[in-house]
Amino acid sequence: MCILSICNFLGKEDICMKYKTLGRTGLKVSEMGVGSTYFINLDEEKIISIFSESIRNGINYFDGVFYRDQAIYASSAIKGHRDNLILVGHLGLELMVEDYIILRDPIKARNAFMDFLEKMDLDYVDIIMIHNVGSKEVESIFIEGGLCSLAEKLIEEGYGRFVGISTHDTETCMSAIECNRIDVIMYPVNMVSHTTKGKQDINRACQEKNIGLVAMKPFAGGKLMQNNLTVYHSENNNYSRIKEDTWSKLIERKEAVSPLKCLSYVMNQPGVSCVVPGIKSVEELIDNLRYFSASEEELDFSKLMIEFKDYASGQCVYCNHCLPCPVKIDVANMNRRIDVALNELDKSERKGKLYEEAMDIINECIRCGECSFRCPFDVDVVAKVNGFPILYNDLLENM
Repeated sequence: MCILSICNFLGKEDICMKYKTLGRTGLKVSEMGVGSTYFINLDEEKIISIFSESIRNGINYFDGVFYRDQAIYASSAIKGHRDNLILVGHLGLELMVEDYIILRDPIKARNAFMDFLEKMDLDYVDIIMIHNVGSKEVESIFIEGGLCSLAEKLIEEGYGRFVGISTHDTETCMSAIECNRIDVIMYPVNMVSHTTKGKQDINRACQEKNIGLVAMKPFAGGKLMQNNLTVYHSENNNYSRIKEDTWSKLIERKEAVSPLKCLSYVMNQPGVSCVVPGIKSVEELIDNLRYFSASEEELDFSKLMIEFKDYASGQCVYCNHCLPCPVKIDVANMNRRIDVALNELDKSERKGKLYEEAMDIINECIRCGECSFRCPFDVDVVAKVNGFPILYNDLLENM
């Protein structure tokens, strides 16, 4: 594994960026990249400032799920830097103004990908990432004429260099590794999923096959920063599947979870070349970059691991892979408001307002279940919205 370093100056600390080889691609990627999940609500000035600060501090890996306006802003931000960057373009989705549609039809997928290149003012991307593949569609992705064949064709035509796949599913990961047609895998790696069945097998297989492993969701969509993960265990309102003994440990935990500890955990997992936290401000970027100058004590995550020995499936990480909603609800935002309302019950000055904000969105929900069907984390959204007012009042009465 080749590791290079360059040092920049940020504030009063020296930031020493490190680089790793991204598997058999041979690309030298910064250990920390930038995810674009939260760019949807950012204006041109903020996006350009994030890119500028990232590039100034040696970050060269940028994952590109940019919505239409954001893609244009990003294209402006990378002018003059293209040759020094590793850019990822996603295949199999159509980016709307504030939403995207999963595409599996090769013709539609190709047209959307070419539209992305045009908006970004790019001749090619370094990695064509087949977007958000679930276990039920693996066969259709890899059959002759499927999206993997399309990605290979686009590379032959000069629009990309390597084929990647993004997924939240361990079975899909293993299928991608075994087919020997995938150069890069983007997969969630975080403390919550430490003992997910098959996770260590994925890490080992990527190393053995020399496949680049890019870690997404290092903070579990922000769940790890919440006081008690908002995973409420109640006999009458158990919309999670977390084990009771794990629930007790999470509630009683005394070791603080910090972004630095989360990043340290991911960086220390075998096979991981790059971690791509979602960034929505320069301040968040600077906080994450502190990883490269932090003390051993700040980075020590060992005391936290006992609390995450069981995987808490059924928990929303606000990724919005459940969209589109037939009544245009931002499901991630709805779930986040539910979690915040429950998480801040002890703050009397805000709790009523937080409850009302959550209910305003919940009341628009028609309980069709389409979001639950699409969710890669098995969140039962209908059960969650139905159980929220009951659970909220039960917890309020027992405070």
